Amino acid sequence: MALLEIACFNLESVKIACEAGADRIELCDDRLSGGVTPSLDRVAGASLLCRKHGIPLFVMIRPRGDDFVYSQAEHSQMLADVVKYKALVDGFVFGILTTDVDEGYIVDVVRTGSLVAAAQPLPCTFHRAFDEVTHWPAALGDVLQAGCTSVLTSGGAKTAEDGTDILRRLISKAEGRLGIIAGGALRSSNVVEIIAKTGVKAVHSSAILDDSGPADAAEVAFLRAARFAALQYDRFDRDQVIRTTEQQIREGVLMLRSDALLKLKVPQAGFLPDVLPIPRTASPAACLVASISTVLFVDKNQQPGHPRAQYTPAESNIPSDKHWTDCPTPGTVVLMQQPDGQLCALLGDIVASRLKHRGVKAAVIHGRSRDIAACQELCSDGKFQVWSKGTSTVGTSMEAKPWASDVPLHVGGLLVNAGDIMVADEAERGITIIPTDKLEDVMKLLPGLKEADDNVLKDVNAGVDLNEAFKRHRGHYVNAK
Repeated sequence: MALLEIACFNLESVKIACEAGADRIELCDDRLSGGVTPSLDRVAGASLLCRKHGIPLFVMIRPRGDDFVYSQAEHSQMLADVVKYKALVDGFVFGILTTDVDEGYIVDVVRTGSLVAAAQPLPCTFHRAFDEVTHWPAALGDVLQAGCTSVLTSGGAKTAEDGTDILRRLISKAEGRLGIIAGGALRSSNVVEIIAKTGVKAVHSSAILDDSGPADAAEVAFLRAARFAALQYDRFDRDQVIRTTEQQIREGVLMLRSDALLKLKVPQAGFLPDVLPIPRTASPAACLVASISTVLFVDKNQQPGHPRAQYTPAESNIPSDKHWTDCPTPGTVVLMQQPDGQLCALLGDIVASRLKHRGVKAAVIHGRSRDIAACQELCSDGKFQVWSKGTSTVGTSMEAKPWASDVPLHVGGLLVNAGDIMVADEAERGITIIPTDKLEDVMKLLPGLKEADDNVLKDVNAGVDLNEAFKRHRGHYVNAK
């Protein structure tokens, strides 16, 4: 899964990017010049915001726009800025070039290395000055020699989309010794293709859609979601994770999934409140584990380009010649978001039948459903589930329409991305969302949590005081503050 770095040129953008799901912030000033060193006040403000959200902050060190060949005075200023900002940040972004009679622009290894030394032990990214060099294979070695840990590049092209061939070759040549960050006109509309063609593990974008505005919250969220859609190009074996999770259900381990997510500080421990299953007419309750497809519904009067709610894309991405039920990936659970306050149903027996026929495992409506008796019968063979917050007697078209598929959804206090894992437990009448980037940690925590709970229960059944049992096996008293 690719790291998402958002370039921010003001504190408003930092706040937006942190809240919308960025993995790292690069702070700069003066976007029109390509970014320069920000002021101390701005760095201090960004540091507070990033630390509040637990997100690393990298700061650009660049004394001016134009080229990347600097005077001695400018180099001295860069060194001083590194020292000045070191206590406030988690890393730096810079790069110095020099000229060679035969080679043209080359990396200034000595002076770049001096900045790296001043920044120690913080990591340093060599920025897009790299795209100005004449021979990238030699430049890659020079960046490594200077001590940088990563390089931000478009592959020498105007945009990352145009530079995918060189990006792929850079990643191959770096052999894991240097991180390659793809940047340059990178947006949610092209990031999946860029990741697919290159295998890049980090992407960089300003997420600015309006030249006069800050980072766009929806674009940051869509970039984040697109990384999950690109997981199929990663080595991460999602099918194996789901098989392992299903096995843990049988072993009684997964019931502690929310305990694990709580330890990992996932909002609400991944619990999606107030959504309940439609009871089955025959087969026993089941626990379903599957990847999530998402479908966002909007008010039926929503038009492309009109003012919209946060995290609602400006344009619909559902093809005009395609019904939305053909968008969810077979084998997934489709999570549907309905505008608050609406009375219509998003799903009835016809829609449910189409989804089931296509191999979708369940429909979870953060809103209303209808045709309850027919849906009960449809679910009776245990091959499909329907969950919803409420019911209705009237169809979707009265108030709503489908707008976008596989986009982030803000539902029940959670940010849910396409590709996250849903555990829908009919017996417990509860749904848990496991973010993709927390899956590995959850899988590691579950066996230990299960063992601890088994031992607590064993002691309690033997007459041991509950506080003592918790102290023995969970490491704290049940009444601890």
